[in-house]
Amino acid sequence: MRVIIILGKKNEKRHFMFELPDKKAKEIKKLLNTRKRPEVISNIMSMGKFVKKLTPEELAHVASDLILTDTSAHWNLAR
Repeated sequence: MRVIIILGKKNEKRHFMFELPDKKAKEIKKLLNTRKRPEVISNIMSMGKFVKKLTPEELAHVASDLILTDTSAHWNLAR
């Protein structure tokens, strides 16, 4: 499962891509249902494998299963 995490405020956003094993993805889905996004972000960063830091231009062209910010989560249902 590929996850993009977006951190920071409007002008200072940073975009990170992480890869999670399928076993851990189930735990993340359960946590997202509880709406504890900061805890989910922390778990992904500790359990996942860091892939790369993305530029805003790359963000539009990279495929992921989940895009996560501290206030929202967006699933890609097409993958």
